[in-house]
Amino acid sequence: PQRHVHALREERQDLAFDGAVPIFMNRIIILEFLHTLVNVPGANNRLEKFLWRVLRCNEMTAVLRVCTLWQTLITNPMRWLTGKASTELHDWGLDNSNEVLDLVYDSMVKVAADGHTLLDPSFDPLESIAAKQPKFATWRSDQLLHTVQAPDGTKHFVHARVLAEARSPAGSGNAQATEMVVALAEAMAEAALVAMRDPLRAIADKLTSQDGVNAIGKSETMHA
Repeated sequence: PQRHVHALREERQDLAFDGAVPIFMNRIIILEFLHTLVNVPGANNRLEKFLWRVLRCNEMTAVLRVCTLWQTLITNPMRWLTGKASTELHDWGLDNSNEVLDLVYDSMVKVAADGHTLLDPSFDPLESIAAKQPKFATWRSDQLLHTVQAPDGTKHFVHARVLAEARSPAGSGNAQATEMVVALAEAMAEAALVAMRDPLRAIADKLTSQDGVNAIGKSETMHA
């Protein structure tokens, strides 16, 4: 059972990126709600107090910002490309999938060298794929135009707002965490590079930087 739980934790780490986005954008609202609970006379709920303390701390704010950026810029687009490979993409084969991995690898190199890269509005790891795949480009544009309606009727460009707040926050608490965001981004990117360069992992043989046997361009026949 322990091995099974460990395997599940390893395979579903993408959920941490998915979950970070709504928590990041609703953190202040969550804290306001928790504040009403922990200040009730006689209140002694351990979970409420734990969440109140954790969601206020600089470290958690930094984690949420970085994970939001990874999810928005890399993991969610990669998931779309993977899911649409056989139905929506033009002239797409194994080589193209490995090209995406090369682009992610190159992005990790840049972020590991300077975490500020992740905050740069011009940082667009999959821009070259969008230039060649019109439906992917359309999906990306639609994401930025997607709106949600607030209770007062105001519509907000939710995806664009999330990305802007994670990169250059207007909220003082989010802005305060920027130094830690940069350091954490560098550490996470370096950890990703260690994993991607590991010859015992399948991803290494798909990377041009590792001279992988399945790297893009290694097999024209396979692509055809």
